[in-house]
Formats: sequence, C-alpha cells, structure tokens
Amino acid sequence: KLNKLASTSTSNNAIDITYRFVLFQKISNDNYKYVGHKDAKSKGGLESLALEVYAGRTYKWVAYSYNNNDVITDVINGSSLSIQTAIDKDLLYDSGELTISEVGNNNIANIQFKHRLARIAITLDANEYPAYLQNIGDPTQSIDVTLNGQSVDYFKVGSLNLLTDEITG
Repeated sequence: KLNKLASTSTSNNAIDITYRFVLFQKISNDNYKYVGHKDAKSKGGLESLALEVYAGRTYKWVAYSYNNNDVITDVINGSSLSIQTAIDKDLLYDSGELTISEVGNNNIANIQFKHRLARIAITLDANEYPAYLQNIGDPTQSIDVTLNGQSVDYFKVGSLNLLTDEITG
C-alpha cells in the first residue's frame, strides 16, 4: 500500500536551520536504493515532508545540515550518495531506520543532529591591550594566520558517504 512519510521531528537545538532529509529503501542488510530527498527548515518540532513510501517496507533515512539557513546545493541522486565537506561550515548529521506502518498512521523520523564537523574561527581583539597589528589600521584589511608545521594537515575537506557516515579524503 502506498503511503507518505508524514513528517520529521528535529530537536530544539536545531532551530532555524535548513536541513536535507534523504530517504533510501532497504533492499537487504547493506543494500539500499535511493528514494528521494526533501529540504526543510527546522523549527524544533514537526516538519511536514511528503515522500512516497510503502507500508511494511523498511527505509533508512539520513538528515544533514550545515547549521545555517542557507539553501543546500549538494547534488544527491541514485548515483551520487556522497557530499563534499566544507572547511568553513559546521556539518550536522543523523540517520536511522524506519519501518512504515499502515496507511493513515504518522510515520515520523526523529532527528537528533550531532556535529560531524565543526567550523573553527579565530578572532583577534586588541582593543583592550596595548598592541600593534601591522597593516591593520584599515578595518577592511586582514592578516594571515598560519598553522605550525604539525597542524597543516589537520584542517582539510573530504567526502561524506551518506549511507555509511564515513568521511574520506
């Protein structure tokens, strides 16, 4: 019987962010078929999504966000199940399985985002100290911060496989 995945539920710590909900039908233990995806804005409660599902079948869902309210532009389809990680954004992720109940019942994916990656920002404020930052008389100027040799490979981008939650690269 054809049914609709009624909604997702996000935790209160994920309010006012855009997220992508991706759905896969479980074929066997580690074999999944891409069904579709929807983008939504988290309000810290139920968000309505309409994805076609079938009663009695099991689906794996994945939700991710860059912890902001920007439009998500990643290309997701049956042959592209990975996203590039960004060096300048957080990456929130959650996944789970859901067996669809009979037609008419609410089928809710309860999303509890966890940080997979966190953006690190460095702020220098010399207003309170007798300090001199060379070439910073103009507020449009910037300075370069260089990591020591041991940390150079610490900050890098990679590819997150949505099904396995593994980052490579």
